[in-house]
Amino acid sequence: MTAAFKRMVLFAPEPETRSKLSIPAAGHFKIHTQFSAGEVAHSQNLFIAVSATGLSHIANIIKRANDIKLLRALFVRENIPPEWLPQMLSRADLRMARNILIHANEDWQTPRRIINAWRSGAQHDLIARASTTDDSLLVVNCALECFEVSFSEIPALVRMQKKERLKLKLSESGSYIHWPQADVHLDLDAIRYATDDKWRQQCDLQKIIHNKRFGQAIGIVRQKCGLEKKDIAVISDRQLRRIENEGARPSVGTLTALAQAHNMELNAYLNEIAQHF
Repeated sequence: MTAAFKRMVLFAPEPETRSKLSIPAAGHFKIHTQFSAGEVAHSQNLFIAVSATGLSHIANIIKRANDIKLLRALFVRENIPPEWLPQMLSRADLRMARNILIHANEDWQTPRRIINAWRSGAQHDLIARASTTDDSLLVVNCALECFEVSFSEIPALVRMQKKERLKLKLSESGSYIHWPQADVHLDLDAIRYATDDKWRQQCDLQKIIHNKRFGQAIGIVRQKCGLEKKDIAVISDRQLRRIENEGARPSVGTLTALAQAHNMELNAYLNEIAQHF
């Protein structure tokens, strides 16, 4: 865990909130039942959990933390009908939006997931919540960054019927979204790949480098075993050259044929390649 994420404070002034969140204080993570605006600056990362009707009582602390950019998340529990939330925020004179996460009165898993992600330094990599619209998937990660990806950008979701897309489930840790009926799993890396051009280019480059190194390892093992390219009859010289020199990705069938040519079982052959990867 980096130094920037070592000191964390959860300010939860309401007993019910502390009880329902049930997150134990430990190490650099402290839970405060009382807090002042003057203490905010001593917290590198501040999380505040409060009911909608309690916002106005701690508004000065919220605004102070937000002004000096130490407020990581404001968890607002819906203890009133949702249509009254704008009035509660207005009454507390709160205008920020990005750091606010409003959760249902019975949903304690979402704020718990976010806090635990920050505690492990994985807030940018884990999903806090996910939902669907008619044609897209909406995702918020545990750093409260928002992503929207069209179903057309993800082939596995395109093939699903509309009613199936609604039946998504988020893993307890937030590591992936799961559609049980179609047995589709989607993590945040896949979502970034579909929405972020720079991320996609970086992933593609890493894949090219990985494939080239894998191909070079195949060539090293072949030469170590004293095999010439012509000795591997079921694979053409051109195909093997593309794998070893250009990083073309071999299929499972091709890898099985290579293993047989080396008089090895596939697992043993892959383990040998790994020694030179």
